[in-house]
Formats: sequence, structure tokens, C-alpha cells
Amino acid sequence: RTRKIRIAIIDTGIDAENDITMQTALAYGSIKSCRGFAGNEEDFQDVHGHGTHIARLMLTVAPAAELYVAKIANEKTLDSSALSRIAEAIKWAHKTMKVDIISLSFGLDSNNRNVEIDKAIFNAISDDTIIFAASANNGGNRPRAYPANRRTGVICIHASDGRGNDGGISPSPEPRKSNFSTLGISIESRWKGKKVLKSGTSFATPIAAAIAANMLEFARYKCSLDEYEHRRLHSYDSIEEVLHLMAEERQGYHYIMPLRMWDGADDTDVAGKLVEI
Repeated sequence: RTRKIRIAIIDTGIDAENDITMQTALAYGSIKSCRGFAGNEEDFQDVHGHGTHIARLMLTVAPAAELYVAKIANEKTLDSSALSRIAEAIKWAHKTMKVDIISLSFGLDSNNRNVEIDKAIFNAISDDTIIFAASANNGGNRPRAYPANRRTGVICIHASDGRGNDGGISPSPEPRKSNFSTLGISIESRWKGKKVLKSGTSFATPIAAAIAANMLEFARYKCSLDEYEHRRLHSYDSIEEVLHLMAEERQGYHYIMPLRMWDGADDTDVAGKLVEI
């Protein structure tokens, strides 16, 4: 049986007590493993909702993937005490769970750049673990948050509406850099039995990560990759190139539009593009 694409979500956990989607995903193995880093290892219960929304998006957009959930906080706002927990969660996802992709739907002030987190990220990307991170939600008033602002190795994601227009909350696009954006405005979700609409680069991030997971899944079944080609595709540089192939430049951002890969092409043509990366 082919190993599934593994994605780690480092956030506020999931609501396994009340949310039927999370309960079903745990029962059927779509959510493969959960661990708490904000206290008891067994406590991955989401009391805020943010992590549950992220997991729901991931399950919806990348249904063939396996999810690994790390709870690092009980609330959306992270303070300096969370830094070591973030580093430990990245190490757990990379070393213990051996995930392909890590999704970080949070951002820290640049002053909180942390050696432990930097080391954990460096080690993960050196092993070709692909990391996505949310840019920030302060519009043009603040630059990219950390770790999305790293010079290389982390794919920074901005938020657009459903038509690819800038959602008005992302940092300004930066020259000579990839400024990827995808849907992150008015996304339907549920919390405590009620429908809610969520907006933020933190919600665009799992969608982008899920799109990347789907392309890796596609490559497994449609591309005849040898071991070297397979490993090369599972890297920051290659996934960045894949995203550029499906991106349309719009308002200074690179709007990720998966169907662009298939514009006038069939699966064989798309497989050929991936092999050439």
C-alpha cells in the first residue's frame, strides 16, 4: 500500500469531543496522530476553534492526505512562552511523524525570531519537509510575520477572495520574492454546531498546503519518478516552482489557480511538466 502524503498542522488542536467531522476523521484514520505540547501530551482538545477550522479545510481540500495534529496553544495569540513549544512540535512532525508538509497558520513578531524554531525549521527543510506559513493580517501596516518572512525555505501565503483579488489583509507584496496567495476570505466553517465565516492568511495557508499535497499525490500516480526525482519534487524549490506553474500574477501577488496547470492540457501533459521540474 502506497504511503499517503502526510501533513502536520501546528495550531490549537482539534475539537474531538464535539465536532463530528473531526471524530469521523480520527475514526477513519484521516487524522492519524495528535499530540499536545501545551501541557499534557494527551490533550489535543481545541477550546478556541482555530485549529479545528484549519483541520477542516485540510480534510476538505486534500482528502487523500493523512493529518498529524500538534496543539501548541489554547488561544490564537502566541506569546514568548510558546516559542519552545513550536520548535518541539516542528521536531515531532519532522523527526517522529516524518511528514511531507508542515502547515503553520500563525505568525510571530520579527522580534520573536527564535533560535530553537530556526534550527527545527532548518533541519526539517534540509530533509525536504515542505513548510507553509501565514504571512500576516495587518495589510500594508506590517511586513510579513515570522517564520513566513524567512529568506528561503518557508513558503509564505497571502489571502485572496474567491476571484483571486487581494483580500485587503495581507502584507504588501515584496519585490523579487514569491508572493503566493489563495482563498482566505469568507471561508465557510463550523464551530459549536453553528456556521461561521472565517477570513485570514491563516486560513489561506492550509488551502495552499493542501494544493501542494494534491500535486505530490498526483505525481505519485501519474509520473514515473525514480527515487532521485521523487525526492527532488518533495522540496521547497520544486514545490515553489509547481505553485508558480499554476499561479497567475494579480495585484502584485501570485494567485494559486490549480486549473491553470490543466489549461489546454491533459494529465499526461501535466505529468510531463512535473517531471521536468
